[in-house]
Amino acid sequence: GAQPAAVSGAQPAAVSGAQPAAVSGAQPAAVSGAQPAAVNGAQPIAVNAPPPTAVTPARSGPSEADLQRLPPPQAGQASPALQRPGVVGLAATLTVTASLQWVVVLSLLWVTAAFGAGSLESNGTEGVLFHLLNRFSARMLDGLAVPLYLFPSLAVVAGLLLLRPQRWTRLVHTALAAASVGWAAVWLNGSWSWWVIVTAYIAFCAAVVWTRSATRWYAQGLPPRAW
Repeated sequence: GAQPAAVSGAQPAAVSGAQPAAVSGAQPAAVSGAQPAAVNGAQPIAVNAPPPTAVTPARSGPSEADLQRLPPPQAGQASPALQRPGVVGLAATLTVTASLQWVVVLSLLWVTAAFGAGSLESNGTEGVLFHLLNRFSARMLDGLAVPLYLFPSLAVVAGLLLLRPQRWTRLVHTALAAASVGWAAVWLNGSWSWWVIVTAYIAFCAAVVWTRSATRWYAQGLPPRAW
C-alpha cells in the first residue's frame, strides 16, 4: 500500500512538472526574444543609410553653356564712349584764356589812350606820349578795333566748341587760327618778331587737336540721346 503511492505520485510529478517547464519556458524565450531584436533592429539601419554626397566645387564665373545661352548683341547697340583726351582740354583752355586776356588788355589800353591823351600836353616831353596815345585811339576808331575784338571773340566761342566731340568744331577752330595768323601778318608787317610769337602760340593751340587720340575722340561723335 505505501510504495506504489510513492512511486506513482512523486516521480511523475518531478519528471513531468520540472523538466518540461525548464525546457519549454526558458530556452524559447531566450532564443526568440534576444536574437531577433539584435538582428532585426541594428542591421537594417546600417544597410539602408544613404551614401555620402559629393562636394561640388564652386565656379568662379559663368560656364561656356551659360555664355552660349546669352542673346547676341544688337546691331544698333552703341559702343562705350571714349574719354576726352587731355590735349583737347588744353587747347580749349589756352584758346579761351589768351583771347579773354587780349580783350581785357586791349580795352584797358584803349581807355587809357582815350582819357590819358586829354590830360597831357602836346608839346615838350609829354608831347611824345600824347601823340602816341592819340594816334592809337584814332586808329582804333578808324576800324582797327573790329578785327582786334572780332578774332578773340570768335576764338572764345571756337575754344568752347572744342569740348564737343564733333568733327566740324575742330575744323572751325583750325580755320579761325589760320585766318588769325594771316591777318596778324598783315597787321604786324615789319614787326616779324611779334608775328612769330603770336603765330607759334596759335599754331600750337590748333595742332594739338589733330593728334591721334583727339582724332579718335572727335570721330565717335555725340552719344545718342535717351528719349
